[in-house]
Amino acid sequence: MTTRKARLTCELLPHDRVVELWPQLAPLYQASFDSCEISAGVGHADDILEMSNNNECFVFGFFADGELQLTLALQFAFEPRRKIANILGMGGSNMRIFFHHYWPYILDWLRTNGVVSLYTETNDRNAKIYMKKLMEPYGPSKSAVKLGLDL
Repeated sequence: MTTRKARLTCELLPHDRVVELWPQLAPLYQASFDSCEISAGVGHADDILEMSNNNECFVFGFFADGELQLTLALQFAFEPRRKIANILGMGGSNMRIFFHHYWPYILDWLRTNGVVSLYTETNDRNAKIYMKKLMEPYGPSKSAVKLGLDL
């Protein structure tokens, strides 16, 4: 029996491609928002579609043999004296495989665009996963608790 490795690709998706893939992307982003008490009810998948249309976020698609497997939405923001990026949403399957291949390129893309820090809001469980899979292999990371009060 012969097995074949899937052809993996990563694309920075222009808005028209986001629209084309939206039936697949939307459930992944909604699950991402709903998985955390910080973002559940605050964000909705359609926010990413609108932000993509307004050039306010960047949507990456990760594909195996041309089929969408994973997605990542990033937004640039500015803090005093530095440009940062926030992970707005991420979802799909085979995260470890895709990030093993493409995470260094995404980090380089962020650096090329002047970003000096990458953040996400999530719960404790997901934070441990992000730290181990996404951040730890690429250097020391810092963590903090973000407190929120709905008014």
